[in-house]
Amino acid sequence: MATTSDLRKGMLIRYNGAIHRVVEYQHIAPGNWRAMVRMKLKNFENGKIIEDRVRAGDEIDVVQTETRTATYLYNDGASA
Repeated sequence: MATTSDLRKGMLIRYNGAIHRVVEYQHIAPGNWRAMVRMKLKNFENGKIIEDRVRAGDEIDVVQTETRTATYLYNDGASA
């Protein structure tokens, strides 16, 4: 688990039971109120963008990913 201070643009997090990519985030400390983080998240499955606010310092679930290069192999039917 990580906190909101670990948020970075482009990272994947699990939020409300779904995987989202962080599009934007902004730390806000309004006057005498408690600090918060405004997030703009894109759902990884359907592409919908949501905006939400969470308290600064709250825990978030970061999804670990791995990137690899791959070659697509297929039989096009023209060659034997």
